[in-house]
Amino acid sequence: MIILSNIHKSYKSAAGKELVLKDLSFSIDKGEYVAIMGSSGAGKSTLMNILGTLERADAGEYLYEDKRIEKMSKGQLTLLRNEKIGFVFQNFQLIPNLSVSQNVLLPLIYNRKWFARKNDRVRKALDLVGLGAKMRQKPHQLSGGQKQRAAIARAIVNEPSLLLADEPTGSLDEENTEYILNIFDELHQKGVTIILITHDLEVAKRAQKIMMLKGGVLREYSV
Repeated sequence: MIILSNIHKSYKSAAGKELVLKDLSFSIDKGEYVAIMGSSGAGKSTLMNILGTLERADAGEYLYEDKRIEKMSKGQLTLLRNEKIGFVFQNFQLIPNLSVSQNVLLPLIYNRKWFARKNDRVRKALDLVGLGAKMRQKPHQLSGGQKQRAAIARAIVNEPSLLLADEPTGSLDEENTEYILNIFDELHQKGVTIILITHDLEVAKRAQKIMMLKGGVLREYSV
């Protein structure tokens, strides 16, 4: 499903050019659940952005379902993200003046496949994460765990084949962390490919495979 070959990515800094990802190569099969760990500044979020086509690598090849990402236009990448990829972030990124259901609806506005059934899709996604009774509330009326569950509902409302989660439990307590991870387990059982970035080894252990990003290189990690 995903093949990265010889990926390089660097940024300019006051000290000069800083290499973040160095000759990085790995693959993920359809339906896999993979956790990526690494210290702060190791390049985990940069890698996530490249996987989600939000950033382009400086060099190397990225194949997603046999499509060469670096050859695609911005419009093609936008369509790919909307139809195939769901994103979950640590800080939720909900729009405060919209209700929970309106936040979840947003990805469907640009998706002709599901728009005609938008209300059913939103209700189904919110029911899956246990927020069916919170549809009309605003984000400020939700707890941290509920906000993350709303963000997950938004990420899966289009039924993506790939879910990218960047520290989704980083700001949650133990009870809410377990709730979120159980949702991921259920999505994985339904065939969704999940790539989870976390600093917490106990969270990472829920995945089938753990990878460690260090020195710009990604290697499999043995517990």
